[in-house]
Amino acid sequence: MRKIFFLIVLLSAAMTISAKQYCQELMVNNEKSILLSCEQFGTNYRLTIEGENLQGFGGSFCTINEKQNVALSDYASVSSDNKMIIVNLISTSVPAFYTPLYVLMPGEVSYAFPADVEWGKCSQDQTKYTITVTQPAAGGTIAADMTEAEYGMVVTLTATPAEGKKLDAWDVKDASQNPIGVSKAGTFVMPQSNVTVTATFKDKEDLVPATWNGTDEIECKETKYPVAWSITRNADATLTFKVVVTGTVPGFVPEINIKDAYLPMEAMDGYWAYSTEDTYEDGDEVVGFFWLKFEAGVKRIDWTGYTVGASNEPTPAAIEEVESQKSKVESQKIIENGQLIIIKNGARYNAAGQAVK
Repeated sequence: MRKIFFLIVLLSAAMTISAKQYCQELMVNNEKSILLSCEQFGTNYRLTIEGENLQGFGGSFCTINEKQNVALSDYASVSSDNKMIIVNLISTSVPAFYTPLYVLMPGEVSYAFPADVEWGKCSQDQTKYTITVTQPAAGGTIAADMTEAEYGMVVTLTATPAEGKKLDAWDVKDASQNPIGVSKAGTFVMPQSNVTVTATFKDKEDLVPATWNGTDEIECKETKYPVAWSITRNADATLTFKVVVTGTVPGFVPEINIKDAYLPMEAMDGYWAYSTEDTYEDGDEVVGFFWLKFEAGVKRIDWTGYTVGASNEPTPAAIEEVESQKSKVESQKIIENGQLIIIKNGARYNAAGQAVK
């Protein structure tokens, strides 16, 4: 019994020793470095990345409020001098990192997320600084969820646009008139200073539908099947992802991946599609890929270069190539038991054009 108790104590001590509070922890990769800080303020958690020429980050996911596959970049803001990225998280349970951190500085530089972060308060400043909200002259109203906050606390801003208007930009400054970054979720981290908050609104324009196209092919049992895919930004603030495969691929099942969430695509009339709410801004890059699963294997198709609000048109040469491939797949001739069989769009016909099994 004593041995078991002693082992438990050792394991507990080992777990305690392995955990580390990351306050100004230097991380280096290929001569590029960042300072990583992980701080906790009650149920507020803040991840800070400091470096030179920071442009953002991606590929990093976390468990927040017991929900997995949360993209940290959705809660991030970059300072105006590109020297700091701040991620504001509000969670009733301790956030857990589980994928590497890809920092854009410029180019992607990978830093392994520590799996043993011990969140703590890196600063002992408990001064309560004031938050002064000034209403915009027109376009809507704004509010903050608190009137004063300690350094490091996460402040949430909300905007209520007037009819026909939408939020244009937040304007948050410290006492020295230095701008403070606000995340897409409308949050900022309280600095060691009083702050002022205002915003501007602009006319809410109708979304212009735009489609980004791509082509590929999959090979199954020595037959190549053309694949056409598209991302459409619809006027009703939704995004539709669509996959069209020419020909009948044995055992074909499409699946889409967005932000590391695997989603089955719904079979429609001759194609597969998945729609989601358009929570992106113009110019945001949509990152993801399709899994095309079939009897003979799996094909992954990445979409690249797509930004919300953009569209593209395939070149005449690309269209001609796709049509050429389609004609080869849609109509195939084979010999079975000495008889000519024509396969068109998955159906089988004899030389007289009669359907056969």
